[in-house]
Amino acid sequence: MSQTCSIELTISINTPSIQATILQYLWQEPNQYMDKTCEIPRWQLLKQQIINLSPADFVSSAEIDQHTVLVDVRTELEWQSGSLDQAIHIDYLSEGFLDVIEILDRSKSYYLFCRTGRRSIRTGVLMKNWGFKKVINLDGGLTAWEKSFGKF
Repeated sequence: MSQTCSIELTISINTPSIQATILQYLWQEPNQYMDKTCEIPRWQLLKQQIINLSPADFVSSAEIDQHTVLVDVRTELEWQSGSLDQAIHIDYLSEGFLDVIEILDRSKSYYLFCRTGRRSIRTGVLMKNWGFKKVINLDGGLTAWEKSFGKF
């Protein structure tokens, strides 16, 4: 017998700093909010809501898309260790994260990545819920990138 699990996260608070606090708390204490009967981890459920591409497909798609914006959502320290060429940095864990996301051009195509893909999945779902039309996640993050292409 198969079991279907789902999660829907709706935050209708219009203050980005309060939203950021709520989101960070939920991600730091996920087991407290996880349905114990659900066998699928929360991040995998969120992953199903956005486009996830392998490193090779991520590169191909980003190269042909006229509106590509590469977004590294890792921490400042991770960013300083290197990133993909032409990527912008928006630290998922920073206090101003939602303020920066809120002012981005929704007509662009956002190609998101982090170390393993979990922060970029969460960022992608948030952006999709805020009306961004094209949000793509690097499946497996930079860890998968390095396995495919070597150090970035």
